[in-house]
Amino acid sequence: MATNMGSAPSGPFKVTIQTDPGLTTHTIYRPEFGEKKLPVIAWGNGGCIKDGLSFSEFLTEIASHGFLIVADGIPNGQGGGDITTDGTALIQALDWAYKENDRPCSPYYRKLDTSHIAAMGQSCGGLMTLGVSGDKRLTSVVISKPLA
Repeated sequence: MATNMGSAPSGPFKVTIQTDPGLTTHTIYRPEFGEKKLPVIAWGNGGCIKDGLSFSEFLTEIASHGFLIVADGIPNGQGGGDITTDGTALIQALDWAYKENDRPCSPYYRKLDTSHIAAMGQSCGGLMTLGVSGDKRLTSVVISKPLA
């Protein structure tokens, strides 16, 4: 599923928004594969919303600069359900990315830069990010407060 919300992203890569059968609870923002390995971002939505498209314009912009983003929630997912801020959904995203990078039949095989991994989130997603911030695989943590 390809999606373009609002203005076109400014980065050099076209972005595909998709799901993956190996991670049915998340949405993936995948730039075109090039020669450079893709750094990975695990994203937590504000309000703990389980809609992987709720920040699609922002995440597409970042992905267009060569980042693979794994966002919590399926496209057009509903509500927050059980609001957990322990980072479980972000850990699932990281586990998936590492597994896919090492799985020979994966389209991501050896195409991810596992030495550059970030967890990011806004509001409740920021609390999720804080919950996972001790994970030794992470090289960056970005937490955003709610927009006023």
